[in-house]
Amino acid sequence: MVNNIVKIYLAHRDNIQFFEQQVILIRKYFQCNDNSTIQICGFVDSQNNSEIMEKKWEELDVLPINIPQVINNQNRCTISASESFGLAFQYVYENYILKDDYISVFIENDVFPFKYMNIEDYVADHEICGDIRFNAANLPERITHFWLGFIIFNNRQMQDRTQFSGLCTHVRYNNSNYAYWTDTGGTSYYWIQSGQRRIRQMVTNGNETYDGFNSTTCTPHNITTDIEHLPTIFQEGYQSNYRVLVYDNCLMHLEQMGKKEQQGKYDWWCKCYNKLVQSYYIPIGFQCTNAQISKTMNKREYSYPFDWILSNPDAVYNIFKLLFIDNMDIPNIVKKEFFNTTQTAKFIRPEKFIVGNYAVSNLLYNNKYNLIFPHDQYNSETIDKYIRRFERLKQHVLSGSKCVFTFINRIAIGNIDGINYTINDVEQLDNLYQKIIKLYKLLTQVINNQNFKIIFINSVLNYTVPNDNIDGIDVIEIVPNNGTTLTDEEIINRI
Repeated sequence: MVNNIVKIYLAHRDNIQFFEQQVILIRKYFQCNDNSTIQICGFVDSQNNSEIMEKKWEELDVLPINIPQVINNQNRCTISASESFGLAFQYVYENYILKDDYISVFIENDVFPFKYMNIEDYVADHEICGDIRFNAANLPERITHFWLGFIIFNNRQMQDRTQFSGLCTHVRYNNSNYAYWTDTGGTSYYWIQSGQRRIRQMVTNGNETYDGFNSTTCTPHNITTDIEHLPTIFQEGYQSNYRVLVYDNCLMHLEQMGKKEQQGKYDWWCKCYNKLVQSYYIPIGFQCTNAQISKTMNKREYSYPFDWILSNPDAVYNIFKLLFIDNMDIPNIVKKEFFNTTQTAKFIRPEKFIVGNYAVSNLLYNNKYNLIFPHDQYNSETIDKYIRRFERLKQHVLSGSKCVFTFINRIAIGNIDGINYTINDVEQLDNLYQKIIKLYKLLTQVINNQNFKIIFINSVLNYTVPNDNIDGIDVIEIVPNNGTTLTDEEIINRI
């Protein structure tokens, strides 16, 4: 039973550059206890791109939060980026975080986890976790405040919650007459100074002894030539001018990547990201339950074209050929080939379909490739959805990261119940292994064979040993307990 919700707030403004990467890494590396769950919320913060941002968050199953452009009577489009960010933070803090009854995490757009991190254990009995900063030029008057790029609020432990503020403004040291200008998060000084606080200070690799309350310099450490402070996975191709920061050896701050371009830095980061993600699991058939099993096993991070349809190896081969070998334009692949559904299919009984213009036939059917779309309506929204999924598929396959294609046949051919996958009485799953080999050879033309494999799960009545084993194809044969079809549990226990 879920009792606690850890809320994650992602602060993005104007563009969607890091949306997917940040969400995928958070879902991969942020953890919580069994009786807790994580909910991700994303800023919709833009004058011109609000609809794009909101739609993208929804695609990623992230809760969009609309951020006003005018806050506290200040037009955020006419003030500095630091002041604007402080106002956006304060809006979310007052309207969302203060209403949370458990843990809230606030993250800037270019901060990413790269190691497993149990948020509940990390914050433990602290009120807040974060990076304490100050302006050393003002010493001995030390105006300590939080950097808002990554901060964890332990709402059940935190005292005087309503006093916390992250605005960017002038701050008075110990109520003196002179006010010092501070960066975003500066007004958190007042909360820090108003009581005995339990703060877990987050420090950067290369400056582990830093203490915002006692150090004589404010030195979060930007990594330049000292790449020994970078985890190994980030060292290849790193340039000294990238100046990233690594917090507690578990969080990467790309340092201003969301604000300005740096030659080569984004490409370097994308290569690192692909290493972190490691493998993309791509269902290719033949049923929707393939995608569902990937989701159950926490291997499904993206949606792909063949996830929720009834397919066959011949169709996958031919569509992949258009996409990767012929380099056909993706909108044309979707409209003229893949989702060209001029007929409908009628369900007769499990996995038996007939095709025709029947009044009760509402399953879209592609007669060129024998594809059935049981969950889709033919409209522009569905077409756009499949265009995005094909674009993502092509990007991931060509990215150099590991791709794992999964094909699952749940039906034991020749079973006593006579269940087979047929369309107009034509068997769709004949010679499966040979067709999987054909698909594998096609993929070797566009992907290094070290960067992909095919997992072929086949329901059989009797175990067989293929004569032509291929290293890149994992053949898993399973005899179903009921003698007809495999259950999800039988499949999951063998993967």
